[in-house]
Amino acid sequence: MTVADGYTCAFCNELFPSKNGLFRHLRNSGCTASAAADGLEIKRPTERVALVLGVATSSHSWWQPFWRALDVARGAPDHGPSYAALAEQGVAPGAFSSERDAKDMLKACDVLSLTTEVVAPEDCSAWCARANDALPEDIRIFGRYGPLPADFHAERCCMRRYFTCLLPTKLLVVDNPNEVGQGALATSLTEEPPPVEEQRKMKCKFSPPTARRKHAKKQHQAGWGEGNTGEERLGQFFRLKEILREFQGEHLFHNFSQEALKPTDTLARRFVYRCRAVPGDAVGLTVAVDSLAPGQLRAMAGLAIALQRQLLPDSYLEAAFSEEQLLKVPLVPEGTEYQAQCVFRKDFHHLLQPLFEGEEAQNFRKKVEEKIAQEFLDKVFQTWFEEQLVPLTQKLSVEFNNKKPADTSAEVPDVKQEVPKAYAEVLRLLREAERSGTWPACSKGREKVIKASEGEHGSFTVGSMPPSMEAPNGNRLFPELAMRCFELERILKPGRCSSTIAINKRAQFLPHIDSGAGAGQGISLIVGLGDYSGGELCVENDSHDIRYKPLEFNGWTQRHWTKPFQGDRFSLVWFTPAGCENCPGLEMFQKILQAGSSRLSSSLRLANGLELPRLGMGTWQLDDKDGSSTCETAVTAALKAGCQLFDTASIYKNEAAVGRALEGKNEGVFVTSKCSPYEMGFDKAQEACRKSLERLGRNKLDLYLIHWPGVPKKPHTSPLHRRARHETWKAMEELYRQHLVRAIGVSNFTASHLQQLIEDGIEVLPMVNQIELHPLYQPAETIEFCRKHGIIIEAYSPLGGGSASNRARASDGEIDGTRLLLTHPTVQAIAKETGKTSAQVLLRWALQQDFMVIPRSSKPDRIHENFDLFDFQLSQEQMHTISAARLQLMKAFTKLVTGFITRWAKLRDRSSAGTPKACPRRGALW
Repeated sequence: MTVADGYTCAFCNELFPSKNGLFRHLRNSGCTASAAADGLEIKRPTERVALVLGVATSSHSWWQPFWRALDVARGAPDHGPSYAALAEQGVAPGAFSSERDAKDMLKACDVLSLTTEVVAPEDCSAWCARANDALPEDIRIFGRYGPLPADFHAERCCMRRYFTCLLPTKLLVVDNPNEVGQGALATSLTEEPPPVEEQRKMKCKFSPPTARRKHAKKQHQAGWGEGNTGEERLGQFFRLKEILREFQGEHLFHNFSQEALKPTDTLARRFVYRCRAVPGDAVGLTVAVDSLAPGQLRAMAGLAIALQRQLLPDSYLEAAFSEEQLLKVPLVPEGTEYQAQCVFRKDFHHLLQPLFEGEEAQNFRKKVEEKIAQEFLDKVFQTWFEEQLVPLTQKLSVEFNNKKPADTSAEVPDVKQEVPKAYAEVLRLLREAERSGTWPACSKGREKVIKASEGEHGSFTVGSMPPSMEAPNGNRLFPELAMRCFELERILKPGRCSSTIAINKRAQFLPHIDSGAGAGQGISLIVGLGDYSGGELCVENDSHDIRYKPLEFNGWTQRHWTKPFQGDRFSLVWFTPAGCENCPGLEMFQKILQAGSSRLSSSLRLANGLELPRLGMGTWQLDDKDGSSTCETAVTAALKAGCQLFDTASIYKNEAAVGRALEGKNEGVFVTSKCSPYEMGFDKAQEACRKSLERLGRNKLDLYLIHWPGVPKKPHTSPLHRRARHETWKAMEELYRQHLVRAIGVSNFTASHLQQLIEDGIEVLPMVNQIELHPLYQPAETIEFCRKHGIIIEAYSPLGGGSASNRARASDGEIDGTRLLLTHPTVQAIAKETGKTSAQVLLRWALQQDFMVIPRSSKPDRIHENFDLFDFQLSQEQMHTISAARLQLMKAFTKLVTGFITRWAKLRDRSSAGTPKACPRRGALW
């Protein structure tokens, strides 16, 4: 109701000077319920607030009375939805800073962020008091602060957390050297420390207490006692500080978790900002971290006690951080740790700090410590030490000291032995596959769990994969090896019929469990082959010698890894991915090999999913002159031979001829063009692409490449080349985004060019790298880089470059790669064996290595011959023989080049003839 001098509440008759004051009263007073019952709709404004609280109960359901108490403080359900009801339904009304790491710990300090009804600043204390009256004594709210920004989140905005584990002082600082379980420490208290050299032999990382006596006398602290006893106690405490200092920094804590973690798990790698011990009636082991792995603090405390009492060797700590193995680490009893403090972003922390440091919060912390001390510090810890820690560390110490890691720097011992007959053929094929140079690169996922080493290692898969995944490259590269491996499985375990095999060479696996496509498989089978020592397989903590001794284990649930080894170690792992249960590998490869395995897929899939024909036609040097277009005639002949991919470039000056020959043939025909060195740069490259499209008569290119990794007429060392590559690639990405090109790539780029391009910052990785490639020239570094990054290699001059190559021009036509290749006895012998021509054998050699191939010819009969490649296959032995013939061919090249240089030098002295020009298609002179 209203009066002349203000507004009066109809329920309590209190007078207010304005309507706003009256409604504020109705929203936030005892009259709220009456107003709601009277039918008045009141929407209470809300704000983002932080509640600072403490929890001194180990009950997992402490949140139930907590949310009910908040409902009491805010007057729910009359003033909004019940928090307790929401929590029962699994809907969290707010977020705790302890949600991730200390959900079930005691909490001397915790923060809750939630959006709740507005409370006037002067009423916050009363609001907290109402909540505390409804809470049990072991849960307290220290204060409420608001409003805060809407994005404040207690868990996400907490930058650092402090956790403390309370430990009995007598476990860490010993009064009686003869106490049970004292181990070597009893001796160290009464004897002088051994010499430095002796300490090194004993792997003593931390100084014994007696080594600290001199320091202790100078820096004696009160409370440690007088005389030698005080010095000894202080010396022990200094040793403890040295141990704890080693925990600081970034480490792998996979061995410190009560859950089964692997070194590759994100949760395993933690950063400890600070680790210290605070002396008192009990020693508080406090760490400052972003977050903890489950059980990490208890494990750190358990290992610190074991090291301090010298129940474990000092080197055990470093080994526990190693990614190469799993070690058991003792844990102190559960319930001894608590969350001590939270540190938030600067813009939030100074607002909450008064609540963190208030008297009520400090008293509650003491209450938490007293609770832990009463329950654990006396009998529980003593029993744990005598009945669990001492027996466990005795066992761990013996196991650890018996381990003899392989000395990889030493000479490889003579480990050759007679190969069991069942393994002989598989081992022969494995070594042949390694020599072939076509061993596939590791997948990115598998590379993460293999220890990096100086030697060459690798791992690939053969067999079946789930329908959503592509067939492994190993099926095509090594079908005979795959079949023999599946046959070996049936010999070793007649009841097994796996669908898939992982084939590994010199791969030392880190602790991991199998995942990805194979998830769901029950039992794996593994065996080691080759001349090596060491390399045992560890499954959880059991070590197994698998050299010609097959072992079954559950790779999907059991952590397993490889011990260090020396020599050439191969291993085979048979398994069945989920979805491949009805695809036995042996039967699959028997059918493939019976059918001759002569069919290659006609296309290759690029990184963006676009499929391009793996065999196409190059058009370099095919003229387009008035009245006579060699290029147009050749393209027409290639179409009749079944060619679907045509490669041209602006610098070839025949794009118009290609366009005329392909006029009206857009479906099923793919065209590649290139941005020349004269067109490099962000704006020029985009304009060049549009002009190429105009000349070709098309509205979109299937593939557009940077023709050359440099600009013309600049020194080789000029930084302009790198800058031009990057600017041009940004233009290529823009063309790709504008859908003017379906795929983008490069040409003539080496591995270093590609690496620089990635380092300079790109959004789209090149999908194709077109390079000169044939048995005479196999740039291994570039090939390996491209395969590792999923870049398809497109081989030009696959027959050796012909009489128009740079090499031929530089030698007046005497060095002809095509002539050397086509007439080489090895190539001719294989051509005779297969009933094909030498050219077809060389092209098939490139196709079987998963290269796109673009031979060039202007003669219709040879064009037809170049596309008749899919009715035969080269064996692994034939592939290897052709690849190895490179050494013989290079000798012939060297002889010709040496002779040419000698003759050219003599001619140069007699005349002023200039040097031959470099060809834009090939680049600099050979």
